Amino acid sequence: MSDSPTDSTRRWASFHGGHTTYGDGAGTVAEVARSAVDRDFAAFGFSEHFIVPPIDEFTPDGETSPLADRSPDWVEDYARDVEAARQAHAGTTTIVFGAELEYIRGAEDWTRAQVEPFPFDYFVGSVHFVREIQIDGPRPVFERAIEACGSLELLAVAYYETLGEMIDRLRPDVVGHFDDDAADQNGERRLLHGGRQDRQHLA
Repeated sequence: MSDSPTDSTRRWASFHGGHTTYGDGAGTVAEVARSAVDRDFAAFGFSEHFIVPPIDEFTPDGETSPLADRSPDWVEDYARDVEAARQAHAGTTTIVFGAELEYIRGAEDWTRAQVEPFPFDYFVGSVHFVREIQIDGPRPVFERAIEACGSLELLAVAYYETLGEMIDRLRPDVVGHFDDDAADQNGERRLLHGGRQDRQHLA
């Protein structure tokens, strides 16, 4: 008889689903934690977008990312809320305090200095920019990235080369959406091999 877990005994863990109203998510830390507990997650990691290294283009129109308008104290508030959720659900779901780090070539030391003051348990490393062009934004911006690289295939090569650099230089605990070549802002994912899939959100 197999000892493998069945659907009725298996419990899930997530370490890159914890985006909240501190970033681009829809729920508060308390609401997302409650949702994870209600779904019987064994562990759930909050991985809010951290500060993006300063570059020329954050958004397709060249304006600063909306996340740059967060309160100067947002990380402290975020840490406090995650700790409250950890205590509230102790013994039921393990709550872990993390952050998603954006990899921008040449900004590794800057990124490490920014996260050093905070008691993060782990980091997710992600690539959303190739040649400083956002690849998970609207279709016209994605097409600019294709043009900058020379073709769709060369964009894929550049993306995975950049992802490899990120892993080597940031050494994250988790690699964020390593198969994510582009996702538009309506939630449609455009995979480089031509397929499509819809994003699934916890809350």
